Amino acid sequence: MSDFALVICPRENPELLKKDFFQKIFSSIFHLLKKKPEPAGLTRKVEIDENLGVYVITLPYTINQLKKLKEKKLKATGMLISGICVQNRAEDCFLPQQVRDICLFEGCKYNPYKGKFLYRSLLPNLLSQISHKRGMKTGDVDIAVVQGESHEELNAVLWLISPHIKYVTVVVNDKKAVETMLEQLYSETGLSVGVTEDYAAGMKDADFIINLGGLRSSPPYPKMAPSAVVLNCGERDITDLPSNNIIVNGIQVNLPSNILFQFDKGIYEYFSKQELSEILLLHRLGIRQETPGIYGSHEAMRKISEEFVKCGFKVTGFAGRHGYLKMEDMETLR
Repeated sequence: MSDFALVICPRENPELLKKDFFQKIFSSIFHLLKKKPEPAGLTRKVEIDENLGVYVITLPYTINQLKKLKEKKLKATGMLISGICVQNRAEDCFLPQQVRDICLFEGCKYNPYKGKFLYRSLLPNLLSQISHKRGMKTGDVDIAVVQGESHEELNAVLWLISPHIKYVTVVVNDKKAVETMLEQLYSETGLSVGVTEDYAAGMKDADFIINLGGLRSSPPYPKMAPSAVVLNCGERDITDLPSNNIIVNGIQVNLPSNILFQFDKGIYEYFSKQELSEILLLHRLGIRQETPGIYGSHEAMRKISEEFVKCGFKVTGFAGRHGYLKMEDMETLR
């Protein structure tokens, strides 16, 4: 595990956040930084557990003030952040999109954790929860996985869900290209995999369709059962798919109460709960170097899936076609 830092700006409040006031605070704290490791009023440490801490660094400027800063003061602000991270041994320092759009401070990283890795890692959890809501057992449901551009991605997802299911249909462009990979999967996990190149008919009996990128909202259209749920993990927008099926493009999560209430609500204006959960879990597990975007190893995803439940994180809703859905919306067969 390694501590990390998150950079945010204070809220716009003309009564409290006046420019002259922040300039004075910034100047005094910057000079004190050389003597004291934790500048009061700018940095607060959130103790996740005995081995992991998060330093929330609130800059001495609002977003609008930051936009108006000259290069010299931006550089000084970067030095302030760097000093805080070094003195507190925070190995990573993440900037939110709002700050990154203005500047990239030296020693900081643009936050690459957008919750996509978390979403994919939780596929077993989602299959289990939605199946339960519909009165089905995960091991008995029909699942189709539509391949994207990467064989490695397909392999990782099949390995991830293999302990929870008995059979899966894979829709691919080239069966021969995945034969060896799927034979090894069967040999090591016992998961039976049916492979088809028939895009239009390959999903017709599925209760769940996991789309890794191949599903599209243009002809030839797939034949899907009216009740099928599409778990869309691909980058392509399939909102216009000509069916009434539920499409899940992402998830809403809630942090465990012992973590949630340690953070000021203002942090969620810069880092969503999905982003923050992904960062926390990866750092807690010591696998922050894993690919945070499209896919990672099945071992890493399985650890995330298990740790999510163990630590008390919850899936509270889903990003649907035209807005967010609650778990209760999954209960009725469509």
